[in-house]
Amino acid sequence: GPEAAGQYSIALSILFLPVNLFGSALNSAFYPRVTELLRQKADVVPIIKKATGLAFLIGVPGYTAGALLGPVIFPLIFGQQWVQSGAFAQALAPMLLFQFATRPVVASIPAIRLQGMLLKHEIITALIRVSSLWAAFAAFKNPVSAVAVFSLASAAMYFILYLITLISAKEKAEGSP
Repeated sequence: GPEAAGQYSIALSILFLPVNLFGSALNSAFYPRVTELLRQKADVVPIIKKATGLAFLIGVPGYTAGALLGPVIFPLIFGQQWVQSGAFAQALAPMLLFQFATRPVVASIPAIRLQGMLLKHEIITALIRVSSLWAAFAAFKNPVSAVAVFSLASAAMYFILYLITLISAKEKAEGSP
C-alpha cells in the first residue's frame, strides 16, 4: 500500500543520486567524444566498452554496500520506521548498478543514431518490468520480493541494451545499414 510506496520512493531516491549525477556529467563529456570519433570514421565500440566497464567498476562498491547494508543503514540514518526502505535498497541495487554502468551506452545512442532501437528496447523493457512486477507480487505477495524480481529483470534489460548498442555500433562502423 501507500506505506510500501513511500519506503520504495525513499530507497530509490537515495540510490538513484549517483546515477543522476554521473549521467549528467558523463553526457557532457562522453557524447562529444563519441560524436568526434564517428566524424573521424573511427570505431566507437572500444570507447563504449571501456567507459561502461569503468562505470561498472566504479558503481560496484557503492551498490554492493547498498545491497548488503541497506537494511542496517536506512534505519540507522532515518529511524526504525524506515527498515523496509533498506530492504527496497537491497532489492534495487542490481538494477541501479546496471543503470549506472550503462550511462555511457545511453550517452552514445544519439551519436550513433540508434534512437529507434532505443524506443523499441524501452517499450519491451516497460512490458517486461510491468510483467515481472505483477507476476512476482502475485507469486510472493511481498512488495520487496516483487521489487527484487523487477530489479533483476531491469538489470538484464540494461545489459541487453549494452549488447545491442555494441552490435549496432559495430555494424555501423563496418558499413551495414
